[in-house]
Amino acid sequence: MSKLVNIKIDDKEYKALENTLLIDKLLEEKINIQHFCYHPSLGTDGNCRMCMVEISGQKRPQISCDTLIKENMVVYTKGDNIDAVQRDILELQLVNHPLDCPTCDQAGECKLQDFYMDSGFYVNRVSVPKNNALKKVDLGANVMLDQERCVLCTRCVRFTKDYTKTGELGVVSRSDHSVIDTFPGLKLHNPYAMNVVDLCPVGALTSQDFRFKQRSWFLESFHAICNGCSKGCNIQVDHRKEKYKDDTIYRFRPLENKQVNGYLICDKRRLR
Repeated sequence: MSKLVNIKIDDKEYKALENTLLIDKLLEEKINIQHFCYHPSLGTDGNCRMCMVEISGQKRPQISCDTLIKENMVVYTKGDNIDAVQRDILELQLVNHPLDCPTCDQAGECKLQDFYMDSGFYVNRVSVPKNNALKKVDLGANVMLDQERCVLCTRCVRFTKDYTKTGELGVVSRSDHSVIDTFPGLKLHNPYAMNVVDLCPVGALTSQDFRFKQRSWFLESFHAICNGCSKGCNIQVDHRKEKYKDDTIYRFRPLENKQVNGYLICDKRRLR
């Protein structure tokens, strides 16, 4: 059984469970740590390299999603070195990313958008033409894919491989031409498929029933319990009352409850 140990993060002292992931502690304490590929329900992958931190005694920055907490660990999430590393990685992510935030359905809820604004990295130093990829790809199960917006975090791939065990999604092609796609002859066909929309940190995967219906900043939310079965999954209900119109529910999303539904809900009740 893990024991509580003392660690220091950005010169503040904390108690944490030994041999647990550092990124989980950072997220628990609401410490801003940029990341794409890590998700608590999917575990460590370590491919985006955005969650770099400095650890005293280490020669180079480490990814916090694959670093275990040790007694008297001293961690820095900010500083010239770390900021430079994150900006370099972010710059590479933006090389082929389309400039379509005004028309992207994920605007206002996009992690790439948030990280870009936080970085202050507003000058484009790359003048090469962007690689083009497919847009508006129907993956099935009410999910649409825009390959150009994908940051290849592979959350969706790992979800269908490790969680649903159906394996419909994969990374095809190589280098900066790599994209997410379904395997030949396959469509998304599992009862939890729409969770990939929630797992996607950018606007690559969107829901057909919500797509272009509302902007996220206009919506209000409340917490509720799904009444589709006796399990009692926790959900977030997003709604809006426009002038001279009835209050309208636009989408249901999973609400984290580790004792009931974790981070996920099934597709059946999403579509009401």
